[in-house]
Amino acid sequence: MCTTDDANRPNRGHQERRPTTVAGVVKTFTQTRTDLELYAEQGRRWQALELGATRRRDVERYVVLVAQELLLVEQILALAEELKSGTIERMLAKSDLELGAGSPGRQAAVARCWGRDGPSAWVRDPSHQVTGE
Repeated sequence: MCTTDDANRPNRGHQERRPTTVAGVVKTFTQTRTDLELYAEQGRRWQALELGATRRRDVERYVVLVAQELLLVEQILALAEELKSGTIERMLAKSDLELGAGSPGRQAAVARCWGRDGPSAWVRDPSHQVTGE
């Protein structure tokens, strides 16, 4: 279904791909930062030229907009770095023991539910029969 936003959004080709991981965000916005640095350099070069009043005003506006976008990209990259420690990729890479140890009060909850040895004792002791009761 096409929403109003979809209908008004220009087709931007490969730029429309959305990064789905923090690593993808870092990669995408690092490239964006590189591009913006080039745009800022071009703006500085335009500022050095002899321009009419209208062109000079347009160039000044361009330089300000590029600088603002560069600040936003830097903020996004800083947030992505903060998020790296708690992402699903990082969580999936941890063992069950590491996940449990990192959770406050987790060991006490495991002991209450499964006994002192935790659920692994059931695996080691075949006499424990789990039924659907």
